[in-house]
Amino acid sequence: MTLWISVTNDRYELPRIIKDTASQLATAYGISDSNLHQSMRDGRAYKKFGVRFVKVEVGDDG
Repeated sequence: MTLWISVTNDRYELPRIIKDTASQLATAYGISDSNLHQSMRDGRAYKKFGVRFVKVEVGDDG
């Protein structure tokens, strides 16, 4: 399972919003999917909101 998460842009990287799809996360911030993916690809923070976007693969144990 894949989770799409926005985290604070500091050394703690605290989770802000967690969604099942990139589209849902982009909608939560009112940005386009392409802006979200571009920010992730470039490895930079989205300065307007002070967050970074990350994709996390979560393994199923069952």
